[in-house]
Amino acid sequence: CPALVIHSKADILAPQSNISLVYDAISSENKEKLIVEMAGHNLFVSNPDQEIIFKNIVSFFNRFREK
Repeated sequence: CPALVIHSKADILAPQSNISLVYDAISSENKEKLIVEMAGHNLFVSNPDQEIIFKNIVSFFNRFREK
């Protein structure tokens, strides 16, 4: 199952080291991680990285969607 893990360096609730723990625990060969700079913990509210996040999500879904 493909997995996309997203984290922001500005997230004060979840330490950046957590992304490696989560990413490494995913057994799928189809996994990616995206680290953005300025979004907070809730990546889906208005933030400076919102366009980057949404574009990466759409691109990821498009690569792995069933045809």
